[in-house]
Amino acid sequence: YAAMRSSDAFKEYVKLSSLLQTVDLASFPNESSKKGFLINIYNCLCIHALCEGLLSSFPGGSLSRLKLYASSSYNIGGVPYSLNDIENGLLRNNKKSAAPFSSVPFGDDDPRKQYCLNCDERIHFALNCGAKSCPPIAVYSVDDESKLNNQLDLACKGFLSQPSNVDLDTEGKI
Repeated sequence: YAAMRSSDAFKEYVKLSSLLQTVDLASFPNESSKKGFLINIYNCLCIHALCEGLLSSFPGGSLSRLKLYASSSYNIGGVPYSLNDIENGLLRNNKKSAAPFSSVPFGDDDPRKQYCLNCDERIHFALNCGAKSCPPIAVYSVDDESKLNNQLDLACKGFLSQPSNVDLDTEGKI
């Protein structure tokens, strides 16, 4: 990540990411295009945060990751969205994260709640949090619902087909 951070391409990326504040989530033509956009933004934000060294500023293993998800954010349409807000708020329809003692990202009066999508379980095979066990990063379609569905199906099948991710013991039924 340190090598990426010092590259000219990353410097250009940081400059371009500031343009997200001009994106209007209400302007997306359908849920599919918004879903593709949010998956891509989540993956970009996570890699951006790791390149900036934000994880190292929170020593402590799993707790440091939780802090990273809560604190790393992009300004989208003039409103901050953290990794947790994008994953559990927008993409999972405002559900609690799997972390203990968590709560829903958006309260009843939070204006961001209007952008929550129906939860598509396949997103978990598309989101990359920078861990070795995460699925590979891909660019997901925002223009073609059929293509996005095919991409998510492929990501799901690819992840589940890896013995390091899923090991079926048909004899032991485990």
